[in-house]
Order: sequence, then structure tokens, then C-alpha cells
Amino acid sequence: MLPPQTNAHRLALSLDGLWDLALAGAQGVSGDFVTDRVAPVPSALEELYCEAWWLDAERDVCYRRVFELPAIPTDRRWSLWFGGVSYRAEVWIDGERVGEHETGHTPFEVPLPASCRLGRRIEVRVRVTQTLSADTVPMGNLMNTGANGQFAGQYPDVPFDFFPFTGIHRSVHLVAVAEQAQLSKLDFEPTLRAANIGHIALAGRVRGDAHLVECRVAELGWSCSAVVEEGTFQLGGEVGTVNPWDVGQPRLYDVEVRLIDAEGVVVDSYQRHLGFRSIEVVGAQLKLNGRAVRLTGFGKHEDFAVVGRGGGAAVTVRDFALMAWTGANSFRTSHYPYAEETLDLADRLGVLVIAEAPAVSINFEFTTERTLETHLRCVEELIARDRHHPSVIMWSVANESLSTHAKARPYFRQITARARELDATRPLIGVTCHGAADTTLDLYDLVGVNLYPGWYELPGRLAQAEDRLEEILRGLHEVFPGPIMITETGADAVAGFHSLPARQWSEEYQAELIERLFRRARTLPFMMGEHVWNFADFATAQNFPRALGNRKGVFTRDRQPKLAAHRLRSWWHEADETAPTDPTAKLFTPTL
Repeated sequence: MLPPQTNAHRLALSLDGLWDLALAGAQGVSGDFVTDRVAPVPSALEELYCEAWWLDAERDVCYRRVFELPAIPTDRRWSLWFGGVSYRAEVWIDGERVGEHETGHTPFEVPLPASCRLGRRIEVRVRVTQTLSADTVPMGNLMNTGANGQFAGQYPDVPFDFFPFTGIHRSVHLVAVAEQAQLSKLDFEPTLRAANIGHIALAGRVRGDAHLVECRVAELGWSCSAVVEEGTFQLGGEVGTVNPWDVGQPRLYDVEVRLIDAEGVVVDSYQRHLGFRSIEVVGAQLKLNGRAVRLTGFGKHEDFAVVGRGGGAAVTVRDFALMAWTGANSFRTSHYPYAEETLDLADRLGVLVIAEAPAVSINFEFTTERTLETHLRCVEELIARDRHHPSVIMWSVANESLSTHAKARPYFRQITARARELDATRPLIGVTCHGAADTTLDLYDLVGVNLYPGWYELPGRLAQAEDRLEEILRGLHEVFPGPIMITETGADAVAGFHSLPARQWSEEYQAELIERLFRRARTLPFMMGEHVWNFADFATAQNFPRALGNRKGVFTRDRQPKLAAHRLRSWWHEADETAPTDPTAKLFTPTL
């Protein structure tokens, strides 16, 4: 499915803005629509209003938008494109149910019914269900039992440490393409070969009647074509010598795909930016364009005050500016696919991304056959959407699963096999909190370890925390000889709380702990990176260990630095010779 785009053959009109909202979702899909509220799209719902229900409860809601279909005098196929609706969406247009989607973080498209007429008003209703279960990914409502882990008893009942935001939290577009024939799927595989020779492989699908597909990179004077057979095509070849896409040197090329009918007339087209780079695991190293690269950066969340997971472009730009300020070169989309606009910006700015499926805290005490089916679909949708982004250098299929359980290995054997089948060009990383006891490690090319010495264990004991970190990492290396990185470590700190000597919850303790752990990790030759948990403070379900959310951010929720952010800025520039002297200087001057 292609994201909305306006060009000579396509039209995309934004439906973002204020939608009507009905609290009784089941009653809102037909008949009278009773509402006294509005909901901004995109945004989450939980922090907009003042009632406790918005923070706590799980129930259906229904959105409504009425608009006039443009009277464009041409033959067009109309559809609605949703960037993300959490967790489950059902869509009605003029009273007709036209589609649904589950999992909340990847896009879906629904057609407008034939009854819709140009120049006439149409009504869209979207029922949104946030209730999670043992069948969903992520899981939820596991009865707050002991097997639910450290989050047993929290409210809402989720086995993970971030808030399950509800709503249409990404943009909505009205899309028009030619009725005769359209490009419906484009799977790009740009690669970098020896002597900086770029290569493009492209497979795709076509809806309707068309004869030929042509792919062009005008800047390189390259084109390639293929005949459409039974609605599918494949093409590719060497495009010539290219400038590689790299960290801080994000060379991108404009690629156009054109669909041509039997008379030689172009009936559809689509444009993308592509970057040519190689990524591979060699021994205990991750190599980008043949050069060993160390990842420095953060685990993050799509989370901002009032709008929840619907922060949009302004928050994204601020986050990238702050990451550049610290000297970070990477982040993980913990613990779900982020908005595609975020990856577009990572492409433009030369930032490395670990793209993660929304399978956080899979608990095999509760999994069902449908859990696996849903998880596989999440991985498929993630890879299909993000495979063309040069910034995405590896896939994470899950985070902190109960991977010591007997069911874990056969389960993840299927998940990893499917991911490799879909994309053989990127390595897989397994993100674990079980260290050497994890039974699935050999299914991955790299391992990311989440560990919290000095916080959840050995609280307040900084020197002992360093030793414990090395003990865990060496034990992991004994059973997994490939590249290992710290994907999570850190400590909560309340902004403005200071303590000498450094004590837990103070800015001094957070800063000193992170620096001590990272300095010790750098003495181990098999370590290839470190990510702090977390980039910024974020909302969680209610539970007694969390004071108005998780405070492990080195930035506050409104994106102001704590002491740890300043310490990281000094540490990463001291430790990495490749870090630019002033990383913000070229932040907004990417090479396109």
C-alpha cells in the first residue's frame, strides 16, 4: 500500500482536524450520532479532557467526519487512507461498513462505496476499540496475575511500561487515483555493491489494466522497464556509481515509477527518495558500507503531553534536533512502528534506526494461536511499509518477551523465519532482558540487552552496578558470540531534584550511573553500541513505582534537558572521533 501522494496522476487531500466524537462507540456507527465533544486528528484521547475515564478505562469510541467529495471531472478511484488507529478500527461510509484494521501502528486503506457521488456530502464514522487481550499484539488484560510480571496490578491492565493510548493518532487522507489502472504496491530493494555501484530491485503490483512499468533515476540517467503480467512485475539493475547513504551524510536519490498503458500513455506514477548503502554483521561488528559502526542513542516513545502518540511533525523535528545535540547517531522505535514521517526525516538527516514490531512483553503463559497470527501480520506490515528506508538498518521483531519459556523458541523460530523471508538485506536483532538465559538468542544476528544494575537491582550502589553490568554482558557473550549492544539501561530522575552525594531519583544519580555503565561497556570488545532508556519522560499506566509516568528520560516530557543529557553530549563527543564538532550545524541542510 502506497502512502498518499499528490502528483500529475494522484491526489491526496488531508482530513486532519476536528472530528466529532461519541463516547458510546457501539451506538455511534449507525443512526443518530450523539456527541458533545470533538477530537483532534491526529492525537490520542486520554489527555484531552478532565474526566478520569480518559486516563483509565477501555471502551469503544466513535469518530465522525462529514465532508464534500470534490467534483473532479475525471474517472477516479477514491479511498480513505489512515496512517494509524489504535488499537482496532472499523470504518463506515454513509452507513456502509467498508473495512477494518488491527494493531494500530501501520496504515490501512478503505475504498469509498459506489454510492458516493462527486460533489455530494459523505459521512465517515470510525469505531475505535482499545481493549487488549491475550490475542492482541501488544497483549493486555492478562488478569494482573503474578505471571504478568513486574506490572501486575497496574491500571489499565497491560504487561508493559508505557500508556496504551487510544485514537486516530496519525493522519487521515482522502486519496484519488486513476480508475483505469494504478500502482498498488512497490517493494524497493536498493543496495550498494563493490566500488560504490548502486543496484535497484523493484517488485510490485498493479490494479487494473496496464501494460508496462518503468523505473527511472533521472539524476543517474538510469531507467529500467518490465511488462506487467497478471497484475505483478519485477525489474531491476545496476544504476551506476553512486554516493552512498551514510551516518550524517544522507545522500538520497529521486526515483520515479511510471505505469504505462498499451498505447504508451502514462496512467499513474509514484516518487520516492532512495539511498544506497550496505549493512551487514561481520563477527562481533555491525558494518555500514563496509565500515564498523557503533550505535549511540536512545530508546524512545511516541509520547508528548496532551496529544499522546499524535505529536506530529513539530515534536519529531524537536526530537531529532535534541538527538543531534547530544551526538547520538541512532534510535530504536520502541516498542512499535513509528509514523513514517519520522523515518522520512531519519533518511534525510542520516540517522540510523532499529525498527521494532509492536510485540512488547509477549507472555507465553497466556499466548494463543491468534497471538502468533497477529504477531506475524505485524512483522509483515512493518517490513512492507519501511523496507525502502535507508535509515532502517535492522529489524526488531519483539521486546522483552518471556523468552525463557518452553514455548518461546518454536514461536520465535516462525517469527524470525518470516522476517528473513520478507527481507534478507537487513539483520535481525533480538532484544532481551534475560541475558544468557534467553533460549532464542541464536535466531538473531545481533542481540540487544536491557539491563538495569544500579536501579532495579543494586539500587544506589554505583560501583557494584558497573561490575554487575560487565558480569551480565560477559555471560551473554559466552553464549552469543555475535555483536551485542545495550538497548536499555538508565535510572529515573525527577527534573530539578538534586543530591550530593548522588542518590536515586536525583539528576546527579541518573547522569553518573549512565556514564559509569557506558564507560565500562566500552572496555568490552564485543560490544557494538549503547542506547539509553529513555530519550524523554513518558506516560505509563498507573502503578505505585511510577510517579506521573516513567522518569527515565534524559529529557523531560516537554523536551528540556536533565543533567544526564549534558553528560551524554560530552561523553559521546569525547568517545566518538566521528562525531561532528557541532552536530546541529548541518541538521537542517541534508544533501538530497
